[in-house]
Amino acid sequence: MKASVVICTYARPEVVKRLLLELNGQRYQDFEVLLVCQGDKGDLERIKDSIKNIYPLRYYYEASPNLPRARNIGVKEAHGEVIIFLDDDTKPDNNLIGAHLANYTDSTIGMVGGKVFGEKHERDVSDSKIGKVRRFDGFAYGGFYKDIRCQVMHARGVNMSVRKEIALEIGGFDERFEGTAEYEDADFCLRVLKKGYKIVFDPTAVIEHFLLAFGGCRVVSREEQVYWLYRNHSLMFLNNFNKLFYPILIAEYIFRIILRGLRWRNPRIMGSAFQGIYAGWKAHFSKP
Repeated sequence: MKASVVICTYARPEVVKRLLLELNGQRYQDFEVLLVCQGDKGDLERIKDSIKNIYPLRYYYEASPNLPRARNIGVKEAHGEVIIFLDDDTKPDNNLIGAHLANYTDSTIGMVGGKVFGEKHERDVSDSKIGKVRRFDGFAYGGFYKDIRCQVMHARGVNMSVRKEIALEIGGFDERFEGTAEYEDADFCLRVLKKGYKIVFDPTAVIEHFLLAFGGCRVVSREEQVYWLYRNHSLMFLNNFNKLFYPILIAEYIFRIILRGLRWRNPRIMGSAFQGIYAGWKAHFSKP
């Protein structure tokens, strides 16, 4: 089985060069890498001029940064039966690709999520809630640092894989998830579930995530961060869950927004949050 590793990068040429070199150490060798460079075309040239790889590597360029759009380029151009998505600021275990592919001997499995080290984890996530999403408000549980293989509802886009035919069947990633692109991965996973496929969390497929403060989908101000959080969460909920529950979600939003405004002593984030909710609603009813 051939794998295509898709890496989308923005403003991190030195960081992604390290990742590309580290992929030379993968024990499973039937794979290719597709690098989608966004923003500064000069970054792409700097990367191409300095990488020594032992695997097939192809480069693509997207001028306007948009993570779902960049992922879709990888989906369209991949030659492998399974596509593995990695963030550029990650360090893969040398059995990462093999661990992902081992799951696909089961034809009912459409996606696999891997273990993620280095992030701030919710230590109170019970084993039964790993990778679950609450249907009445769209709250997504994590727990992807644990060592329990289980069936889940979503995976982290920093380390997840999907059968290419399924990615094409559901129309790829929703490019309306803009800015920080939060919840674009959860939205993708929920649409895979709707087609009747299983998603599995496999803790043997391991990466370390460095969570760099620059590049990627990072934003500078807290107001921007809050805006995109509420916009994209609202869009994900409206795309996938019963709209009759939306008033419950709005009530929860208001409660959380007030608490955040008081805790951070920043009333401007309240306005950013409400603008984000409205923008998410508009985005849902816009053409995908």
